[in-house]
Amino acid sequence: MKRVVILGIPGAGKSTFARKLAKKLDLPLIHLDRHFWSPGWKASSQEQFDETLRELVSGDAWIMDGNYRRTILHRLERADTAVHLDVPRRTAMRRVLKRIITYRNGGRPDMAEGCHERWFDRDFLRYIWRYHQDIHPEVVRHLEVFEERPDNQVVRLNGVREMDAWLERISKVEDSTLR
Repeated sequence: MKRVVILGIPGAGKSTFARKLAKKLDLPLIHLDRHFWSPGWKASSQEQFDETLRELVSGDAWIMDGNYRRTILHRLERADTAVHLDVPRRTAMRRVLKRIITYRNGGRPDMAEGCHERWFDRDFLRYIWRYHQDIHPEVVRHLEVFEERPDNQVVRLNGVREMDAWLERISKVEDSTLR
């Protein structure tokens, strides 16, 4: 387990989980939000982000969190492990609302500098609400194909207890039996 992609609905806990896993495995941590956004929530161009992503995935070892649907396949091509945090939308919505309140006067630690939490972003909340209907099936298909390749593993975790239990079983020595 040297190149790990962490996917899931916004609010699933991807960034927190990624920090814990990176610390446990002593691997570099890449939050894609830090590379996609510039101060004031200015998005990278597709070309810029693709070039940055090519550089990021070229490394020998990393933990990478973030959805960025258009780039999932590119990240999975280089990964050996995919962790899918599959929490219910009500849990995700609750966590995102908590995150908004917690970081309302500043930015999150996994976000680019100058990107302060927005109080109400209707499009983002709609994206979360419709994630399981619109995005989730595609992510599951990508993970099924990824898992068919030899030496790849997909870890599916459905809540904080499962996430914590799995992290507890991880050691710095790679164990390909952890699924």
